[in-house]
Amino acid sequence: GGEGGEGGGATAAAMGVNRTQSGSMFDLDPFNDGGSAGDLFLDANVDPLLRTVGNMLANAAPQADSVAPEAMRYPLTLPFTAAYCKTVRALHRYIVHCATYNVGHDAKTNVPSRFSGGAAAAENSSLLDPDALADATQQCQWIARSLEQGLLAVARLLQEHMSARDDRFSLSKACQLYLDGMNLALLPDRFAPVLSDAMMYLLGRAAASSAAGQRVMDAALAIVGGESRAAFETAATRARDLIFETLRQEVSELLGTLGSNTEGGLWLPGAPVSDARPWVLDVTTFLRVSFMTKLTYLPSDVRESLHYLACSHINTEIMDKLTSGAVEKLDIFGLYNLRFDVTALELFADECGVTGLKECFSELRDLLGLLTNPDLDALVQEDQKLMERQYPHVVKLKAATILRKLQNLNAVGQAQTGGVNIPLLDRRQALRLARILAEEE
Repeated sequence: GGEGGEGGGATAAAMGVNRTQSGSMFDLDPFNDGGSAGDLFLDANVDPLLRTVGNMLANAAPQADSVAPEAMRYPLTLPFTAAYCKTVRALHRYIVHCATYNVGHDAKTNVPSRFSGGAAAAENSSLLDPDALADATQQCQWIARSLEQGLLAVARLLQEHMSARDDRFSLSKACQLYLDGMNLALLPDRFAPVLSDAMMYLLGRAAASSAAGQRVMDAALAIVGGESRAAFETAATRARDLIFETLRQEVSELLGTLGSNTEGGLWLPGAPVSDARPWVLDVTTFLRVSFMTKLTYLPSDVRESLHYLACSHINTEIMDKLTSGAVEKLDIFGLYNLRFDVTALELFADECGVTGLKECFSELRDLLGLLTNPDLDALVQEDQKLMERQYPHVVKLKAATILRKLQNLNAVGQAQTGGVNIPLLDRRQALRLARILAEEE
């Protein structure tokens, strides 16, 4: 902008500034692992916003200079990663370079200017003449557009990291990108004071405080965030979706073994148990560790939604296996033992402190309660109204489907039914009850 002429281009490039492609300053992708531990800490001479971030990082990890960068990426005590700090610092320096270049206050730049910026202008009580004001307007808007292009370049990097992935994201990586995206979406507002200072320096205090100067600054500030804010929010929303997708996939993998139909397995155990089985500990331990570490910095509403997602998905996965071809056969002890597993899952849900989370398992709880009720025959044949009051979440067609899979216990299993309060059904009786339930539905 202004009268910089073509000679200013080389100087701008030397300072890392490119008028036509502002994103080129990001040669080092801040979302990759490059850089040293010291890069996380910021100089004391930069904007107070950056000094605050630097001090917070220093207080959170006083020995960080001796820590490998891989150990510092995520999670940190702060709800964003080193990429955010590097981005803020780079954009801040970019604004300073743009203002310095446009003012031409450094003799080494050889950039002519219609007015003298900085301290000289601040001491001058006269306002800019019309030509100088027009020139300053153009230069302020160019700085604002440059900042906006820089923000858009960072948003594109976020989106590329999510769209160009070769395999599934880790839960930590998805959380990292989501938190960074949410914080980066706030940068247009957080950089407004920095940009205002740069324009005040460019205009001079007297001109900046005038009505005309304020209009110039307001018009430039309106440029920042016009597209970048929405781009960051879109990237953050996609990263949030990745968190949900990844958590669902990892829970599904942990539940993958539940489809086994082998004798002595989960569905044909042939004997009762007195406590939850190991697979429940595997799933609940994974969820506890994930929520205490990888998911700890997420907003509370997102964390609650993830709790509901995990528990609802466990209920759905088990119900799907029970009612689909994944489980072809089961015995009464398979259903009886599953009740202990569901009780343990409900205890886990209560520990999470999320209102109503336990109810994610209500369908399983009621279904297993009905099918293992010693009075199942009487409830189905004689008093279905009572059955519906006691087990309101039961879908009769699902109960019928499960009863059709019920197998007779072998001699060893039958010998163990005496100490267990379960219905003593053979396969013929189970098929008869299944037919009644299907007809009632």
